[in-house]
Amino acid sequence: MVLELSPRLSQKEMEEVLGYTVDPMAFANLPTLYFYSDLLPVFVNKRRQTTREYEAWKEAGRVQNQGGHTIECGNDKIVITQRRALGFYKFCVELKLGLDFSLPLLFTEAETLRTIAAAKLRTSTARSSTSLLLDLPFELRKFIYDHALPPRKAQITGFAPAGPCNVPFSVGDLTGFYLPWTRHRTVLALNRQIRQEALPLAFERTAFRLIDIDDVVKFLITIGSIGRDNIRSLEFPWERMGDMVFGCEEFPNGLQGLLKLPDLHAVRCVQLLKQCKNLAFLRIHFNKDILKHMSKKDFRNDPGIKTLRTLSGLQKFEAVGDNDESLEHDRHVRWLRWGISPQVGRDGLKQDVEDISGNKHHLFLESSQQQD
Repeated sequence: MVLELSPRLSQKEMEEVLGYTVDPMAFANLPTLYFYSDLLPVFVNKRRQTTREYEAWKEAGRVQNQGGHTIECGNDKIVITQRRALGFYKFCVELKLGLDFSLPLLFTEAETLRTIAAAKLRTSTARSSTSLLLDLPFELRKFIYDHALPPRKAQITGFAPAGPCNVPFSVGDLTGFYLPWTRHRTVLALNRQIRQEALPLAFERTAFRLIDIDDVVKFLITIGSIGRDNIRSLEFPWERMGDMVFGCEEFPNGLQGLLKLPDLHAVRCVQLLKQCKNLAFLRIHFNKDILKHMSKKDFRNDPGIKTLRTLSGLQKFEAVGDNDESLEHDRHVRWLRWGISPQVGRDGLKQDVEDISGNKHHLFLESSQQQD
């Protein structure tokens, strides 16, 4: 970088382009004389400092115009570009999963670095000479995995930025290989090859329950292509916690703000559910008050509900209330079930199927089973 060689702009013109005023005294208290990467010294001079900032701004624009950072894995892709903007959120992250799902995200630099770091991790298929388990025939290893991964229920939480399931890292881990598991799935921590072999079975034999639609979207992104290809059982309420909070703030003296179906990520939720090609059991909790007060036209024209009704391939679909009471006779639910499970008769009933623990019931685990 060479100072003063760009078209000469006044101090005011450069500050207008930058959007802020440079304070040279910010460098006055440095313990010693610092240098830039071109080894020019950092002088406490407003004109020089403003020119350096302006040149750096132009360089950032040139880097941005060269195109973003692209990460691909099969049909999934991430494109990261940097915005010319002030503040922490400078990185646009376009997440594309399969052909239909797209989610535009805005990340901080720290979040973007977590995404790129996760993408640089590679799943190694090299055999480990220290593992006697890998010397066994695969059929015998599969038998061991079956016993090491018994059917379990899992209530999924922890999607905070610093939590174990943080979205920025998961966006970079497109396969879901590095998803953290509980202590009950310790076989997954033995080595990379064992994890690669056993991970599909771990997803298949775990019944997952989440607290709202936003968490379902986060979860189905977090588990990656391995998880979406193998998950069999899922349960969640058809609501957004954010809608409930905003509704209470907007209508503090009534229920109007709460009696609505979620809309922000409902369609994206179903798009991800459609990528779960082996999903066999789906249980959705509905607010009975919403169903009671919503007209047939409004319910059937809701974008999320219309998309949900196109879901196919399930062995069993259940719609229940907040207390797990069946809603199979509700007029809205009957219409919804007819689209999701066209093989269901007009009485709304369906044959039981075998669950993942082998019992004739439904695909969600018995309440007597131990919970993670």
